[in-house]
Amino acid sequence: MRLRGLLLNNGFLIFLALTIGIATGISYKPKESTYLLLGTIMALSVTKIDFERMKAKGKNSLIVPVILVFGYSPLMTLIPAYLLIKNPDFLKGFILMAIVPSAISLIAFTKILEGDVELALSGTASVYFASIFLMPLMGKLLLGRSVSALSLLQSIVLLVIIPFLVSRAFVRMKIDERLGEGKKYLTNILFFILVLNIVGARRSAFFIGPYLIIAISTVCIVKTSVAGTIIYLISKRFGVSEEDSRAYVLFGAFKNGGLAVALSVALFNPAVAIPAAISVVFDMLSMSYYSLLFRAYSKNSSK
Repeated sequence: MRLRGLLLNNGFLIFLALTIGIATGISYKPKESTYLLLGTIMALSVTKIDFERMKAKGKNSLIVPVILVFGYSPLMTLIPAYLLIKNPDFLKGFILMAIVPSAISLIAFTKILEGDVELALSGTASVYFASIFLMPLMGKLLLGRSVSALSLLQSIVLLVIIPFLVSRAFVRMKIDERLGEGKKYLTNILFFILVLNIVGARRSAFFIGPYLIIAISTVCIVKTSVAGTIIYLISKRFGVSEEDSRAYVLFGAFKNGGLAVALSVALFNPAVAIPAAISVVFDMLSMSYYSLLFRAYSKNSSK
């Protein structure tokens, strides 16, 4: 019974995966396995998508995510970065993180955190469409060069289109009815392996000196936990539903770290990828934080 409870506690599983990953550096084909694991989680997460409800979401589900991803999030990333980071390579790394779109995985994360998956899906579609135009423009303005959309297209195909098609096959197989409660256990176990593999592959990023670690970590905390908390509190203040608020939080806090790492190496050098590599760890860790925050707020609201 206790083991079942732990398997349903995604906060505990994320913390455990982070601890093991940093301590051991365990990882297996991180790029390929990340696509496979995240794609599977995505396919399981969108089996219950309600397309009529997606249409009913209206313009806010398309416009607000784009503003959060390419307006709000860059400000919450670059302001602390310019204040705390003096190393030019690491500054470039944070600029790349600011201009990439939101993490495609936030659709799966929204499901795990019990947010509005339809909003996450429609918002992600609008963000990636807008990124075709905004990424090269922001890259030119902030870095003096444009950003290729090839990696972006690859991410969309492997992490959105293919998993979505697989999810339709899962629906025909009635996977939700067949797995029942086991679907939650399976999703959380896959997520544990995903976090462990990502963190283990980037373990070396934590050994660059105490000041740089503290400075980079501070920026990462601001761009994930602080930025998302502000969105959540403002959303609740203006009467946004709990499910929508949780999805908006992830749009404002989660960037496509994998794409940022790939662009860092392609456009500059491996050192530029260090902020994105460390940020991925804080993204995963903030999932535990948001799980606690949402649960605490829901309990207070119900009193």
